[in-house]
Amino acid sequence: KNMAALRESVSSDQMEALKRVGIYTTAAFLTAESSHLQSTGLTLEKISEMKAELLKSASVAILEKSTSAAALWRRFSSSPSKLTTGCHSIDQVLQGGFHCREITEIFGPSLSGKTQLCMNCGLATAEVSDWSVVVMDTTTSVSTERILEVLQRRGMSDQNTLPILERIRYYQVYNIFDAFSILFTLSEDRSVKLLIIDSVYDLISSILGSHLSEGHSLMTQFGQTLSQLAQQNNMAVVVTNGVVLGRDQPPRPALGKTWSHIADTRLQLTIDLISKQKMIEVVKSKQIPSSVKVTFNITDYGIQ
Repeated sequence: KNMAALRESVSSDQMEALKRVGIYTTAAFLTAESSHLQSTGLTLEKISEMKAELLKSASVAILEKSTSAAALWRRFSSSPSKLTTGCHSIDQVLQGGFHCREITEIFGPSLSGKTQLCMNCGLATAEVSDWSVVVMDTTTSVSTERILEVLQRRGMSDQNTLPILERIRYYQVYNIFDAFSILFTLSEDRSVKLLIIDSVYDLISSILGSHLSEGHSLMTQFGQTLSQLAQQNNMAVVVTNGVVLGRDQPPRPALGKTWSHIADTRLQLTIDLISKQKMIEVVKSKQIPSSVKVTFNITDYGIQ
């Protein structure tokens, strides 16, 4: 709906021109400078008319969506506030698991266990409840064979495995625009309790420094859309990110300072070079003390 109102106001060619300068949602159009919008070929008069009409439509939509405090309380009280990671020791560090209504970022080097941790949580969510899990795979790193292996190792029969797999929706995502489209469809879907994006770095890095002049603006819009979705749907959003290695500096999350403000919780995964032991550490959180850490292992039964 964020996009539908904007599409109705312009031609398909103008919509494509707006996308090329990083304007993908109604909110982005309304907050953009008119001089920036004029670069797409829109006149100043047309821009003013569109903004007035879009604001009017948005006001009506907000009034129609208003709800009572009691209705909000019933919605959130009947839904979990945390989702287990499927690993007891990690759940203890996170004070119960991944927090709903928040974005959790898991960053670390290759083979540190980022995808495995996401899949462990996805399986745990689909296994113990009727909630759905959505997985956006940007690197083809998610292995259905691995998911089946873990379930079979846990003694699950084919009859019990199928319902679990049906609650996990898998999307191969090639660009940020496809990701936006999926997010907009999820905004009306209350059955999804966990959204996994593996990896957000591969999704966003391609628009930074590319022909898209507003790559950072688009990245911010994407983060804001994730946050809004998490809060409105009482959903846990978990994304993975790579690391940047600097001379005489510890590894730091990729995508820079702009992205660093988007995640509510940041978890760093590391590998000991000698013992090969994997570790997870809380480096940013509103609710969990920083520097809390625990080791974990990737086994045939999942993460333990």
